[in-house]
Amino acid sequence: MTQLISEPIKANRLARTIISDICLYNEEIIVIGIQQDTLFADIDDELQKGLDLYQERVDKELIQTT
Repeated sequence: MTQLISEPIKANRLARTIISDICLYNEEIIVIGIQQDTLFADIDDELQKGLDLYQERVDKELIQTT
């Protein structure tokens, strides 16, 4: 099992990486979602997966303080 991230700077870096990957792999969906004002509904599943990954990798105590 991977050691949990317990440093805020590393947790922020992970969050930025997750969002960057979501944007990179869903660029077309994001553009259409912005145009049609449906962005968050369109990428809801990807955002949830990203949140789940973040919560799996970051120490729970750190998440509660941010």
